[in-house]
Formats: sequence, C-alpha cells, structure tokens
Amino acid sequence: MPTIGRVVGALTFAAAAYYVSTLVQELFLEERQFPNLAVINAVLGIIVGWRLAGGRAGQGWNAALGYWLTTTIGLAFVCLFANAFGDMIRRSMRMQYDGPLEGITDIAAIMWEYGGRIATPEIILTALGAGLAAALVTEFFGRRYP
Repeated sequence: MPTIGRVVGALTFAAAAYYVSTLVQELFLEERQFPNLAVINAVLGIIVGWRLAGGRAGQGWNAALGYWLTTTIGLAFVCLFANAFGDMIRRSMRMQYDGPLEGITDIAAIMWEYGGRIATPEIILTALGAGLAAALVTEFFGRRYP
C-alpha cells in the first residue's frame, strides 16, 4: 500500500543511486562505457527504496539508522548483480561461453570484478553518505505523514 514513507524512500534512494552511478561511470570511462548505468540503478533504487526503507519508515530514528545500512548495502548488491547479469548477457551474445552454466557462474566473477573496481573510498563514503541522507529524509516524512 502506498504511503508517503514508501514514496519518499523510493525517490530518495533512486536519487542516491543515480548520483553514485555517475561517479562509478567515471571509473570505467577508459575501459568500457555504461550508457544507461545511472538510469538502471535509479530504477533499482526506486524498487529497493520502496521495499526496504519505505516499508520501515516512521519507526523512529534508531530504526532509520538500521534501514539506512540495510537499504544501502542491499541496493549496492542489487545494482552489482543487475549490471553483472547484463554484462553476462552481452558476453553470451558474443558466444564467449561454452554453455549456460558457465555464463551463470560468471555473474559472481563479474560482480567481484566490478565490486573491486568501485570499492574506492570516494565511492564508498559517497554511497554511505547519500544513503544516510536518504534514510533520514525518508524517516522524517514517514514520521510526519503516517
């Protein structure tokens, strides 16, 4: 059921995912272009923000700190998985895999590779800061307009 907390959670975490994704794109400029990375991750931010943060909005500021970390880490994992899955599909269309199982297992390797590349202090601190701001705004509106 739509509530103000869910809507604000979806919008704020989408904005956070979009901003962090623009920083991530700069890390891959020389190697590979991700033309829709920020948009795809913003859509995933809408889904994860609606489900995780928005569903718990209005439970208090201590709860906001809990779902801040849960939603931020969950969103990072979902974004890594979705982009690794897309890269696996791109590689499979180029016939780089011998079979479907090899492609499916390669998703974890691609996630590990991308995660290692983006695990810079700038990206991590920005993601945590943007997630904290999104969680606090979500909690504010969730408490104010239940």
